[in-house]
Amino acid sequence: MAITPLDMQVMVPKMTEVARMQGSETERQLLAAQQGAESARTMVEAETREVHAKKDVQAVTLREKRERDEEAERRKKRRAREAGQKAGGRSTGQVGGPVGHIDIKL
Repeated sequence: MAITPLDMQVMVPKMTEVARMQGSETERQLLAAQQGAESARTMVEAETREVHAKKDVQAVTLREKRERDEEAERRKKRRAREAGQKAGGRSTGQVGGPVGHIDIKL
């Protein structure tokens, strides 16, 4: 069975159609891979931003807590100093109460 020119004309267009379909399939796969990579990159960036945001919030919270503690300590010392001045000018101890002398006679 020999191939006649008429049969050859039918085969040539089919080859171009097959090549076009293969090219479009390859392009579709490339696009899908690019979209997957882009979505993965976007997710990583979002997670990184979220982690940095949490660190920033924790740092602010720690700083605010430290400032509150320092302010409370300053108030405590000021009250102790004022209480010592009201008690007759005696010096105050670290705990906050006035320090006095105890005389023991034997």
